[in-house]
Parts: sequence; C-alpha cells; structure tokens
Amino acid sequence: MLQVKGITKKFGGVAALNSVSFDVGKGEVFAIIGPNGSGKTTLFNVVAGFHKPDGGSISFEGKDITGWQPFRVAQAGIARSFQNTRPFPDLTTLDNVVVGALTRHRNIREARSKAEEVMATVGLGGAAGMQAKNLSIQDRKRLEVAKAIATSPRLLLLDEPMAGLTGEEIPDFVSLIKRLNESGMTILLIEHVLYAITKVADRLMVMDNGNKLAEGAPGDIMNDSRVLKAYIGEDDA
Repeated sequence: MLQVKGITKKFGGVAALNSVSFDVGKGEVFAIIGPNGSGKTTLFNVVAGFHKPDGGSISFEGKDITGWQPFRVAQAGIARSFQNTRPFPDLTTLDNVVVGALTRHRNIREARSKAEEVMATVGLGGAAGMQAKNLSIQDRKRLEVAKAIATSPRLLLLDEPMAGLTGEEIPDFVSLIKRLNESGMTILLIEHVLYAITKVADRLMVMDNGNKLAEGAPGDIMNDSRVLKAYIGEDDA
C-alpha cells in the first residue's frame, strides 16, 4: 500500500533522515520506534506532506505522492494525528470532528452524521457537546484520532497516540487501535509504549539518528542487540 524508498531530509547541514526505506502492506499495523530525535516524526511529516524530502520517493496505492501538499495527501486517503493534540478549543467535540468529515462530505448533515458515527467508534459519544478545551488528556487523544478517521482514510498515521496516558488508560487505547485495524484500516504508528507495540504491531521498524536501524517482527526486534544499545546504551545492553 505504502512504499517509502530512500527518503532523505536535511535541515541546514543536519540529516534528519538518511535514505530511509520501508513498505506498509494493506491491512497491516506497522510501528516505528526509536529514541527521541531519531527522525520518527520527521518521517511522518514527509509522508503526510508537511515536509518535502530532499531525496527518495513515496508511493501510495501505486501512485507517486512525493512532495505532495498535505491537503492532496489527505484527499488521496492518508490521514494523520499529532503527538501534541490540536483541537479547535472553543468548538464542541462534535464540531471538531465535523471539520474533519467535511473533507469528504460537502453536505453538513452528512458530515455531522459521519462525525457522530466516528465519535461513537472512539468512545466520545457522551462528550459531543463539550468544548474541546475542557476534555481530559485521554479524551483529547481520542479526539485527535477521531478528527483523522473522520476523513475516511485508508491509511492512518498515528504519532504517539498514547503519550501522556496512564497505565490504566493505555489498554483501552490499544483496543481502539485494534478495532480500527479490524475495520479495514491500515495503520502506521509511532509509539514509545513498548507494551502497546507488542500488542498491536504486525511489524516494526527501529530508527536511530535518522537511520533505519532494524525491521522485523516485534519479538525479534525487541531482542536485537542494536536496538537495546540504541535505547539503553551499550554498557547496559
């Protein structure tokens, strides 16, 4: 479904991404992990059109989308969430999701119907009339996902959706990701919560200093000495 080949991105003289390549198959949950500053979010930004790559190519469902602007990437069927939630604070939770739905439904009634359906899916049905700025962290995270899936994507990019959640809240979010995937949505996921990764990911890729360090099944990757060194240091590994 998604083919990323040799993507390079530089900021000044610093290479944030150095010839990174990977594929995501239809129906898969593909996770990206790595230490802070390893290039994960920059990679998301390139795929979603927020940054233009300095080299390499991106193909989605057989179509070259390299360098496309974010609105064209969204129209093609790719949506993303942000690690730091970005609601319209003074709008209701429902109206926040309606904004996303309007990218596919020009009729406001259809957009509202879609938004209500999405709200129920992510567990926000009871907060429809609440202003977004008054939501809990957990519900803001759910709203971020809801805004993205209201655009009816075939590929969903989730940037650390469980960051800031408590240990009791994480299993619920894991269940949400599983439900979205089981509904037919392909998911590309950045996450630091390794427990969650092992529960939802079919495959994962590890990044370090802008480079692809390893790729494979979660069980194999978690026992890779290179990955352990990147996360906890050579001596401890």
